[in-house]
Parts: sequence; structure tokens; C-alpha cells
Amino acid sequence: MSEQSHVDVRLLGPIAAFRDGEPAALGGPRQRAVLARLALVAGQVVMIDRLIDDVWAGEPPPTATNTVQSYVSLLRRALGSPDAIRRDGPGYVLALPAGALDVHRFEAGVGAATPLVDTDPAAALDLLDAALGEWRGPCLADVCDEEWARAAAVRWEELRLGATELRYDALLALGRAAEAASGLERLTDEHPLREGFVKRLMLALYRAGRQADALRAFARTRHVLAEELGLDPTPELQALQLAILDHDPSLAGPTSPAARAPEGPVRGIPPVAGTRAPAAAPSPRAPSGPGLPLPGAVARAARPALVGRDRHLETLEAVWAGALAGRPRVAVVDGEAGAGKTTLAAHFAARVQAAGASVLWGRASQDAIVPFEPLVQALRAALNALTPATRERVIADRPAMAVLLPELPQLVPTMRAERPPAEVERHLLFETVTDLLATESAVAPILLVVDDVQWADTSTVRLLEHVLRDDRPSRVMLLLTERVPAERRHPELDRLLLGLARDGELTRVEAGALDDEAVGELLARAGRPREGAGPLREITGGNAFFVSEVIASGMGRDGTGTAVPESIRAMLTARLDRLPPASAHIVSLAAVAGQHATLPVLVAASERPADEVLDAVDVAVAAGLLREDGAGRLVTPHALVRYAVLDRLTGPRRMAHHRRIHAALCQAAGDEVTAVELAHHALVAGEGLPRAERFTAALAAAEEALGRVAYEEVAEWVERARPLAAGEAGDAARLATVESAAQRALGDRERAEGAARRAWLLAQSTGDPILQARAAESWVLAISGVGFDFGQRAVPELTAALEAAIAALPDDAVEHQVWLRSMLVAALVDTGEFVRQETASVEALAIAEESRDAALMASALYARRLALWRRDRLRQRLPIGFEAIAHARRAGDLHLELTAMLVTMIDLLESGRIDEQLAMLDEFEQRAARLRSPLYDVYAQFLRSCRLVVTGEYTEAERIANEALASGLASHGPNTETAHAGQMFCMAWDRGQLVDLVELVEVMAATYEAMPIWRVALAGALVAAGRDDEAQAVFDALVTAGGLALPDNSLFFTGACFLVEVARALGDRAGAAVLRRTLEPYAGRVAITGLGGVGIGPVARYVGVAAHVDGDLEAAVRYLTQAVAESTAHGSRPFTARAHRDLAAVLTERGAPGDAEAATEHAARAAALAAELGLVFGRI
Repeated sequence: MSEQSHVDVRLLGPIAAFRDGEPAALGGPRQRAVLARLALVAGQVVMIDRLIDDVWAGEPPPTATNTVQSYVSLLRRALGSPDAIRRDGPGYVLALPAGALDVHRFEAGVGAATPLVDTDPAAALDLLDAALGEWRGPCLADVCDEEWARAAAVRWEELRLGATELRYDALLALGRAAEAASGLERLTDEHPLREGFVKRLMLALYRAGRQADALRAFARTRHVLAEELGLDPTPELQALQLAILDHDPSLAGPTSPAARAPEGPVRGIPPVAGTRAPAAAPSPRAPSGPGLPLPGAVARAARPALVGRDRHLETLEAVWAGALAGRPRVAVVDGEAGAGKTTLAAHFAARVQAAGASVLWGRASQDAIVPFEPLVQALRAALNALTPATRERVIADRPAMAVLLPELPQLVPTMRAERPPAEVERHLLFETVTDLLATESAVAPILLVVDDVQWADTSTVRLLEHVLRDDRPSRVMLLLTERVPAERRHPELDRLLLGLARDGELTRVEAGALDDEAVGELLARAGRPREGAGPLREITGGNAFFVSEVIASGMGRDGTGTAVPESIRAMLTARLDRLPPASAHIVSLAAVAGQHATLPVLVAASERPADEVLDAVDVAVAAGLLREDGAGRLVTPHALVRYAVLDRLTGPRRMAHHRRIHAALCQAAGDEVTAVELAHHALVAGEGLPRAERFTAALAAAEEALGRVAYEEVAEWVERARPLAAGEAGDAARLATVESAAQRALGDRERAEGAARRAWLLAQSTGDPILQARAAESWVLAISGVGFDFGQRAVPELTAALEAAIAALPDDAVEHQVWLRSMLVAALVDTGEFVRQETASVEALAIAEESRDAALMASALYARRLALWRRDRLRQRLPIGFEAIAHARRAGDLHLELTAMLVTMIDLLESGRIDEQLAMLDEFEQRAARLRSPLYDVYAQFLRSCRLVVTGEYTEAERIANEALASGLASHGPNTETAHAGQMFCMAWDRGQLVDLVELVEVMAATYEAMPIWRVALAGALVAAGRDDEAQAVFDALVTAGGLALPDNSLFFTGACFLVEVARALGDRAGAAVLRRTLEPYAGRVAITGLGGVGIGPVARYVGVAAHVDGDLEAAVRYLTQAVAESTAHGSRPFTARAHRDLAAVLTERGAPGDAEAATEHAARAAALAAELGLVFGRI
């Protein structure tokens, strides 16, 4: 490694590296994976084929080899040395000095400490603390799920646990048993099956004088092992239990002053709860009096006294104290059905609400029909409880909340009604909910309860994860109740909870069986003798719901009877059997209808007169099998009742009920009934409904889920609808367009394009022109991201599809007429197909003008602007960009407005109107912030870093460019890499470091063959490396007597201008003459690339340099004088310095009167600026 840089590579946590103590920019996920894969076997060769196979999980793209080379080059720069990653034959080696890898330091520390634990425990403890201090979280956190990383991650985690056990051996050897017990209690909670921790805990408790607690720790472990593994404790642990019972003298440990309880936090051990004040919360207002009123169902659940749960409440209150300190906390109350999870949560909610907290309560249903269902319930109830003024304050500036609660614009008339594009709506919703919770928790702390979280939809889980992973200070506690064992696994929920537990951020509270004392208390409260507690607990298993139901029903008074599950089922069956047929029928319909079991729905579904239904309902309510929920719905009193009712229905009967409920909901359809709910009933109805009706319902559900940014649910509905579309090309095409939209929103461009192509082929076979138009539009959007990709080859099949769709459209399909032509223009950018672009853009504009539709005008004007993206059309396209922005604003289309602003900013830069461009960039950032989307943020970051490069602020420019790369890879793909590489190239040019980039530029030139700008860059890098013959060959291929082999597009000026630098370095006078003739008509422009990623100053400077090489000194002086003035006015300090230097050289050579003095002054100014900026004047 370089002597100037100290490198530290870290794998024990998220993958990271530090250079001289500062974080190194490691790029995106795959680039980090390359570093991690090499670091796993640091010092050994990893074959390129193996590296590619591991990084891309066996599915590499065609450019994988070039991409890996690019990653390696960027990692070398990040680590500060080209020798950090060395090429060795067909592979790479990570060559780090001793001690530069945290895992090596960790293993060395543990190895040195192990033999000292018995002989010098104090020294061992210091070594172990230092070794364990290397851990910053789960090792290889970025890639721990990858197959190649899993074994190493497991091995190091096991070493960490073993080192932790050694640490407590050292503490015990030092006589610090009380301190050891405190930490070991936490560790045994986290790792209940690890007997090594249990053994040390038992010994520490015994030596601390807590024999009973030591024996309880053994009993708890024995129970866990039996329940989860069907095993007994090891003989060693059993022997320790007997020794504790016998007060075996061999258990006595050393005595030491250190054995006394420490006065403050102990090194390496989190302080015990209650030993220090909580950290300051985020400027909260102290709560005074109760918060929002509890939802009715929660208040009812909290009304009866709670028994047997004091310890559980204490645990929850400890978690709540952490939340009050300003950091979100999460606790899970788990237990079997009927264990009392909801009751415990309700009592805790009542406690914190009485102390001034706001309680948001939602429950997930087993059917999981509606996306974000529990959060919708929680937020709807909370907002309805607010005063109108408070509701307006909370919601008016958060329009994304209407995605969850469509009724909000009616409740809050001042609420902004704009709706962001589908690509960013989900992200904006997540950010809005997170911000809402963080902001409002500063007013009053918030308890968010999700009851029965095991049934939560995936979108809800993702949103909860977003809230928990947010870095903003907030006084929010998330309380989940989870049924275990669950009826079905929930992979996303399991992943979230596992990750939180692994990070030490999850507290689990087990709502286990009630003990005899608690059951006796319930009996006493019911006026029955406590002596029956033992038998009753035995037959009920201590299940709180079963105990309460048995007591309430009068069963089991003598402590005898059948096992509780059968008795509860028998009780429900008996009640149902006692109902008159009409009432039993209504109860079964209500169970199927779920949350939509209103009286009108039940009347329609039962096909009975309303009076008869009312009579039947009265009987069912009296029997305790239905109740009114306060919202006009008739529901079963407990989910178990509903499931028992549903279990009694035969398959055909259940399908018939769903068909009737579907028909009733369609008849009474309103805002409360969603397409997702209708589709649920339609699909369960099966053959009872026609295929077409079921497909239409499923498609509508997918579209609704798409509109509510529940993209995972879209995929589920697409799969459910797919069999119903078999053999129906039109239906299959419509389904494929929805699938493409969902995959695009999820960031899977490959799947999105595959679905869109499939939609196009299917639509073609139908002959339906509107369907063909939608399919073609879907195809374009699938590969476009934000705006459209630039510098990529066109897809001939796509342009042909767009033209075919245009030709098939009827004249009155005005929207598609404009959109398709606009998309065709964008698809043809950089192809040189100017006539086709011109024709399509003019036609789109004519149709849009006739329509007088602002959105269509904005789209057509944007397309017209793209069609004019040639070097001689700047005057025409600049006003068109402003016009497109104005129409987009009138239409309220922020997405299109920002896209038009992007290209207009580039035109302003090229025109030299820098102040106007910077003002528009400020406005762009402000308006884009409303969407909070990385899609636009990345563009703004690159424009900012470009500006910093041309002002010479390289450190800040590199920081922002690296941030843009990290966040832009997912949203922009290869465009991000090219923009970042371009800026790194410009900074290397200014710093005299182009020789270090030869390999990177070779990779970019090979990867992006359609972008000759990288061959231009290669010629410059080769000159810097002294490889003039190779540089001349590249130059000659690009500059010929007939002109330049550069496309007339947005990259033309930067390519042509930089070729002037190459011509000067090579002394190629003929080439310089060609370049001068080409650039001279544009000497008033600024050379800028694409969407503003790279700017290299006024074109006038390069015309002046070319004239100098060509021997025209007068012209050279004229143009370079112009370049000095323009660069100075633009604030482009590196190019001002270059222009001064170039002008000094020309004046010196010309030698006219006064030239010598002027040359000296210009040279001095160039040197002063260069010294200030760190600018290096090289051959190029």
C-alpha cells in the first residue's frame, strides 16, 4: 500500500473501509460485494470467473467482466493505491498490510487472550474487549445472505460468541460476579439455547449470592430445550445445577474489590435499566393529561382487570422508556391464539395513553385483503378523533396520506390534491408516514400497535421496517402482537424480526400460560373458589381466552371436562346448532363478509326481506355470536368464532356464500368497498362466477394495489389472475401491462421489459389499437426509468412497435397519439435518425395544440426539445424547454415538469447562462424534494458536483458524486456509472492523475461502444501515460480529413473539445485544423455533456488552442482572450487558469509589442489559480 495512506477494511458489520481515518467511497452494493469477496481470502487469488459468479449469484450480465474491472479500478482509487487490489493471472488479490483487516485483528486478539484467561485474566479481559470492539453489527451485513458469504458469517459469529464467553470467564476469574451476571442475563435472553452462556450465568448468579435465580435460570433453559428441541440439558449443566443445590465449595470464586457492584456503566456491558437517566428526546413538549382517546374496542379490551401479567407490563414499560428517550423501539407480544396478547397490549396502551401518549391501533386480518390494512385502521381512527383544526395541521401538507385514506381530501379541504407518479408514490408514502410519526411524537409520544401482525400484508411490513430503520429522532414505540405458531409463515415479517433481534433492537414478551395464582384470581373475581385453579389450569393449559370462556360459560365448575380446544369448539358448535336456520345462515354470511357485514349487504346476500334479517340478527346477537362494532357492521365477537363458523361450511357452501357476498358488494359498491375485496370474494366463489367476471375483478385488484403502491400485492394478484387469462390474448395483454408497471416500480427493469414485450405481442394478436398503444407505452416506460436513457443503443423492435401502434390508432385517441409519438422521439435519441425524430415531434405537437390539453402539450414540447438536441439547434430548443415547463405546471404533472427542467438546465449551461441555470437548479431541488425520490435527487447531485468541479472545489465535488453513485445505481443503472466516471475523469485531469485512469477508461470504452466519448477520453489518458502511438491511433480514428467520427448529439462538444487537447499534446496540426473548423461556429457555447454530468469550459478556449496548433496566432489570441473573459464570468476557475496559461503561451510565441508583459501577467494569474486549486498543468 502507499506510504501516504493508512487503510482499514472492515467486515465485522456493514462492509466499510477507511483511508487515513476517513470513510472511503466504496460505491454500490455489487462494488462492495467485490471488495468483501476479495477480503474473505485476503492475500489469495480469486479467479475472475468465480468473482463474477458470486457477485451476480450465477446470473451475470454480458458485460460482467468489464464491470468487475471497472469496480476494481474504482476500489483502488477509494483505497488510495493501485496496489491495493493486484491483478494476478486470471484473478485478483486484495493485498493489505498486516492489521488492515478487522477480522484479522479480531482473531489475533482472541487468540492472544485465550491462554491468559486462567493466568492473567485482567490482561485477557483487555484483549477481549479490544477484539469484540471491532464488531459494529452483524458481520458482512450487506452480503450475509449470499451463499459465498454465509459460511464465513456463521464462523465469525460463532467466534464472537465464543470470545464473549471467554470475556465472562475473565470477569468471573477477577471476582466480578455481579457485573458478569448483569450482562449474561441479557445474553441468555438473546441466545436461550446456548448453554455456554447459561452455565456462566448460573455460576455468576450463585457467586453473587443469588442461588434461587441461578436455579431459575437452569429451569428456564430446561423448559426451552424441551419445548423447542425435545432435548435435556447437557450433563455438564445438570451437574452444575446439583452443585448449586449442594452449595459445592468448588463453586466459590475469588473475592476482589471489583466484585462490588460498579458505580457507573461497566466497560463493554450496557448499563442496567435505571442506572442512568435516558438520553434527551427530540425537543418534546411534556405530555399533560391523556392523549388521543383510545379506540372503543381497545378501551373495552382494557376494561377488565389484568391478572398474571405484571412482569410483562414492566418489560413493556422499559421499552417505552427507551422510546421516550428519542429512538424508536419495538416489542413483540407473542403467544398462542387466546393467550391474552391483545388484552395485554390494550392494558399497556391504556397506561401510556393516560400518561399523555397517543395510541394508534390497527389489526391485521387473516384474509389480508386490503394493503396496509392495520395502518389504515390506526390512522383513520386517530385522525377521526382529532379536531378539524388539528387534523388540518397534521394532514394538509401530506397529500401522500390519501393513498392510505382516500377520504382525506373530503375531511381536509385544504389538503393538496396532487398525486405523485407511480414510480415514486410508494417511496413518498413511506417517507410521509415516517415523517408524520417522527414529527407528531415530538408533541406527544406515540404507541403504534399492530394486532395479529402475523397476518399483516407485505406492504405493511415494509412500511413498518421503513419507520424503524429511519434515523430521525422520534418518540415512537411499535408494539406487535403475534400468534405463534402461525398458521402460515410470513417470510417478510420473519426477516424483519430476525434482523431486529440480531441488531439487539427487538424485545420479545411471551404471553404464556397463566399460572395457578392468576387462574385462581380469575375464579375469585367470578365468585368461584380459588381451589379450582389447578384443575382448571390443567384442562385449559392456562390459555387466558379459554380460561375466561370456560369461567364465563359456567363450564368446568368442578374442574373436570374435556380438553379445552375441543370444549371451546363444542361450545361454539352447540351455540350455532341452537340458532334458528335463518340466524345460522346470517352468521355464516357475516363470517364470510368479514368487515363488510353491514345490514344492507346481509339483506342482499341472503335474498330475504330486511325484517327477517333483522330478526335473525337479533337472535344471533343475543346468542353472543354476532355483535355490532359501532361502525354499522355485524361481526363475530372474536376471530376464533368466525373461524369456527367458516370451518363448518362445506366447500360448495363457502363458494356460494362468497358469490352472494360478491354480488351484494357490487350492488352496494361505494368508496368503502375496494377492488381488492371484491376480487377476493370473486375468486373464492370459483366457478360460481363466469371466468370473465373473475378475471376482471382480479385485474381491477391488481390495478388498485398498483395505485396504492402495494407492489408486492400486485404481483400476487397477477399470479392469481394469470390462469383466468389463459387463451384470452386481450386479457393476458392487459394483465402483462399491469405486471410490467409493478416490476418497474419495484426496480426490476428486466422483468418489467419482459412483461411489456409480452403485452405487445399479445396486443398485436387482438387487433385492438388502444390495447396495442398501452402495450407499446408500457414497453417504453419499462426501459426508460425517469425520462429516457441516453447514450444507449436504440431497440429496433421497440421503435417499430411504436410506429405500428401509431399507425393503428384511430384519430380520436388523442392522448395515445401524442404519448406514442413523444415516446418514439425519446427512443430515437442518439440514433442519428433526425428525420424520424423531426416528423414524430412535429406531429405530436400539432395534435397536442389542437387538443389544448396542458399535459399533452408538455409531453409534445418535451419531445420536440429532444428532437432538436443537435449542436446547431440550441436557439430553437431553449425556449421550447421553458414552454414545456410552463405547460407541465399548468397540468400539475410534477414528474414531467422536473424532466423538462433537466433538459432546460443543460441548454442554459451550454448557452453560458450560468446564473439562470443555478437558480433553476435551486428550484429543481426544492420541487423534487416534494417527491423525496432518488430518481431526481441523483440528477441534482450530479449537476451540483459538476458545478463544484468547474469551480475547483474537488473534495466536495467528489463527495457528492460518490453519494450520487451510491444512490443512483438502483434507479438509473449504467447512466449513473457513466456520469460518475466522467466526473472522476475531469477531476483526475485537473489533478494531473489521468495516468491512473487508463484501465478504467479502457473498460468504459469497451463497455459503452455506442458512446465514442469514452474513446476520446482514452486518447487523453494514453497521452498522459506517455503511450503516444496508441493515442495517435485512437485520435486518427476519431478525427479525419472529412470530419469527426462523433455523433451529433449531447456529447458532441465535450468530445470535440477534449480532442483539441489531444491534438496539441500529439502536435497533430492537421487534426487541430479539422477540429477548429468544426468548433469555430460555436465559439460562444460552453462544452457540457448529456444531462450535465461533465462540463469542460467555454468552447472558445478550445478553438483558440486549435488555432494555435494550426499556426494562426492572431485567431488564437482572439479566442483565448474571449475564453478568459467567459471563464471568469462563469466562475469556472480551473478553465480560467487554463485559458490564462494558453494565452500566455500564444503571446510569448507571437512576440508583438506588449506581448511579453501581457504573457507574464497571464502566466502569473494561471500559476496563482493553479496553486490555489491544486490544478496540475500536464501534457494534456
